[in-house]
Amino acid sequence: MAGKIFINYRRDDAIGTAGRLHDRLAQTFGRDNLFMDVDHIPAGVDFAEYLHSQVAACDVFLAVIGPIGSMRRTSVAVAGSTTRMIS
Repeated sequence: MAGKIFINYRRDDAIGTAGRLHDRLAQTFGRDNLFMDVDHIPAGVDFAEYLHSQVAACDVFLAVIGPIGSMRRTSVAVAGSTTRMIS
């Protein structure tokens, strides 16, 4: 059984790439196992709570960063770790 996949992207510079990625992953894992866009959020539910629940339920979180987003990044060291968070 396939796990849930959450695709996060910026609409201003990565929508095309994220859409193609979604289509390819859907061929392998099925559309029901993917969450990508506000179109998947039911009308009337709390937006923030629903997104939080979808992220918590996913097995894979993919962040698609386009050329504009990659120029905005900053790097922050995580104390006591070799991990670096880039946003």
